[in-house]
Amino acid sequence: MVANKTEIKENGAKILVQEGAHTPEKTVGFYNARMEFNRDFTIATLSAEAQKGWKVLDAFGASGVRGIRLAQEIEDIELTINDISKGAVELIKRNVKRNKVSAEILQRDAAALMNERKFDFIDLDPFGSPSQFLEPAFRSIRNKGIVGMTATDMTALCGVYPKVAERNYGGRSLRTEYCHELGARLVIAATARAAARFEKRIEVLSVLNADHYLRITLRARDGAEGANKCLTNIKQGYHCFKCNEHGFEKKCRCRQKITEFGPVWSGPIFEKKFINESLKTVKRKNFGTEKRLLKTLEVMKEEIRSPAFYYDLHKHYKGNVPKISEAIEKLKKQGIKATRTHFSPTAIKSEKFKK
Repeated sequence: MVANKTEIKENGAKILVQEGAHTPEKTVGFYNARMEFNRDFTIATLSAEAQKGWKVLDAFGASGVRGIRLAQEIEDIELTINDISKGAVELIKRNVKRNKVSAEILQRDAAALMNERKFDFIDLDPFGSPSQFLEPAFRSIRNKGIVGMTATDMTALCGVYPKVAERNYGGRSLRTEYCHELGARLVIAATARAAARFEKRIEVLSVLNADHYLRITLRARDGAEGANKCLTNIKQGYHCFKCNEHGFEKKCRCRQKITEFGPVWSGPIFEKKFINESLKTVKRKNFGTEKRLLKTLEVMKEEIRSPAFYYDLHKHYKGNVPKISEAIEKLKKQGIKATRTHFSPTAIKSEKFKK
């Protein structure tokens, strides 16, 4: 049993959690209040896709808050909440009963469970990297199903520990001004390869960069031909630390030595219909982080057709840094397409950058 419990409330869910819980690896039924935005985003986006009777797996249940909220806020789903910890499972059972929701509760290794069962939506929120769960997830996911994953191993994905990224995701990370998007594309490339092993292709619906984590949402579709075509979106990337030129072509305007990264996903990372439907859901439902959700999704809407990667204005201006809106307008007057990006409040997305 979990001693010294306290009740927290999150968007209608009443959850018992362990008092003084700060670290997931040391806490039974860990609850992270800062991840409410992540959970709100998950529910808003899944609501746009979920169909009646969908089998939904919360693979790392912890306190059960995510799964319980899914059951409360999305109608007609069949929910399974899993956790490998006996103490966590005991807590999940109490919280499920407390909130009067219907859920199958299991104490299993997440990978083993996914290797045995089929689901329409799988939520992966492990401590650290989701890499070891990619193959089991795509063995498990049904055609047109959704996989949502959270990656918190940002030091590896942002180039502090590139060898760790290479082991986990099969590509090199790099410390650049756009490292968060580079890291996301590294995870997506590994995911596309994992899906292809089961003759499935992925469609990237959204990438969320927030609070020291990445949240990636993808749709899976069956078919070997589609899987083969999907893999062509995985490309080597190049960066020049002299002029900051970057992209998927091995060239730069200053002709200095170019540093390789990846291979990474080069395809789109936002789907227009998915983002629009998610926006409608946020406007229709109540969320604790509603203002932040709306702002984030509105910027994502701008990013849908923008090129890969971004330029941080603080890296390119000495002294007076222009406002984002001013920098974008200036580029547009030069005939250069430019947008904001949710990856950074001080950055813009553009095919090329001119002061």
